[in-house]
Amino acid sequence: MEATKETSANQMKLARVKTIWTATLDEVLQRGFHGVATVELNIQDGTIQRICRSIERIEK
Repeated sequence: MEATKETSANQMKLARVKTIWTATLDEVLQRGFHGVATVELNIQDGTIQRICRSIERIEK
């Protein structure tokens, strides 16, 4: 199996994933946040195709 992590397309997407991950954690890891945070990657043939971020807040 050939690793595709090093492709230029994946390198750009991985940089974006890291930025999104950090921003998501900054938003939810604070007092008063109750809910669910997800970062979802859609991958086809070893290449990141889409990055989805969602935050669901529970109103208390």
